[in-house]
This record gives sequence, C-alpha cells and structure tokens, in this order.
Amino acid sequence: MKNGKIKLSVIFLLGIMLNGLHAQSTLYVREITGKQTALNLNIIRKLTFNNGAIAIHKTSGDSSLFNLKSVRYLNFTDLTGTVTAINTQNNRSIGLYPNPAEALLNISYSSKNDENISMQIIDLQGKIMIQQKLVKNSDNNIETIDVSKLSKGLYICRIQSSNKFETLKFIKK
Repeated sequence: MKNGKIKLSVIFLLGIMLNGLHAQSTLYVREITGKQTALNLNIIRKLTFNNGAIAIHKTSGDSSLFNLKSVRYLNFTDLTGTVTAINTQNNRSIGLYPNPAEALLNISYSSKNDENISMQIIDLQGKIMIQQKLVKNSDNNIETIDVSKLSKGLYICRIQSSNKFETLKFIKK
C-alpha cells in the first residue's frame, strides 16, 4: 500500500513536471539525504518502477537505481536555489522564497490588474493543505504563509487569479 502511494506520488509529480518538459534538458533526482544526481535527458532511454525502486535506464546500457523510500523528488528544475520565480502574462510576477522553507514561506506577487488572487498549498497526493485569499495592497505584494505544521517534503503552491493559474514547487524542510 505504501509503495503504491509512493509510486502514485512520483507519477503525479512527473505529470506536473512534464508540462514544462519541452524546455528542459536535465532530470534531477534529490534524495532524502540531500544528495542530488543530475542526468542529461539525452542519455535517458526510459524510467521504470519495480519493487519499490526507480530505475533510470541510459542509452549507454547502464542503469541508475534509486530506492523510492530514499527519493525526496524528481524534477526537471534544480530546486536547490533560494528563489523560484515565474514571470507570467498580464504583467504579473510570482515568486516563492525561501526555498526550501522551514517555518515561513513568502509569496511575492505583483499585478497591474485589480483581481482576486487565491493560493493553495497541495501535497503530492493532491490534498489541499493550506488555502487562503491573497490581499492585493499595491502593485508589489508579499504574503507570508506559516508552513511550520507541514511535514517535510515537496509541495505545490497553486496561485489562481480570475483568468489564470500558476503552479510553483517548493520544499518544506
């Protein structure tokens, strides 16, 4: 049952990440220990999930094997930096910091449009852990969210306005 949830979580995460795959060139495997392995997508032939492990089969014939219990995340973006920001249409910019976050997560956003903005923090099983409306006070806003009660791991922050939504990933440590 537990391996089934882990597999489902990894598949869910890969599905989210495949949205931006066209511009990506590297797969990052981050382990719970903090070790990160970077693999160029040109050398990956396929990924398989067997017996609680993920096997990354390379075009050279070699394979890298990772125990799913020891993998924190798979990603196409290096999340070891401190700020993740997305510039979007409609003159809006959204960022999360610090990333990884321990107790507080700052969401910076700006918009020239007067619009309602809502925020959700979602775990990898799809459960909404935190949900609230963001208050637009000026063109550049910062909202601080208490994430101290979240378990360690990878989360998705979904920001939604009246006509568009953005998803950003962050790590709770």
